[in-house]
Amino acid sequence: MQGRIFSLVLVVGMLCSSAAVADGGSVYSAQCAKCHGADGQSDTPVGKAMKAKVLAGKTWSQEKLTSVIRENAKHKSVTGKVNDDDLAALAAFLPTLGGGS
Repeated sequence: MQGRIFSLVLVVGMLCSSAAVADGGSVYSAQCAKCHGADGQSDTPVGKAMKAKVLAGKTWSQEKLTSVIRENAKHKSVTGKVNDDDLAALAAFLPTLGGGS
């Protein structure tokens, strides 16, 4: 019985993680890709002009990502458009940029 419960918890956790990555991808496309690029390499005209940091493969915690976005003046246009759930989803999504898992 305990083995079945553990398996169920594991599967639910994996599904939630996959959903967070998918949600993070949507948030990234809508709020981040214009500057940081679809692949996180920051090679867009806007990204180059603003000297946006490369995000591909970043493994920031939600707290770190929240700090980076909320405290950086370059993100002023984004801060009113994302909430804590969006930032958690972004934190799950960033490691997948640039071919990450």
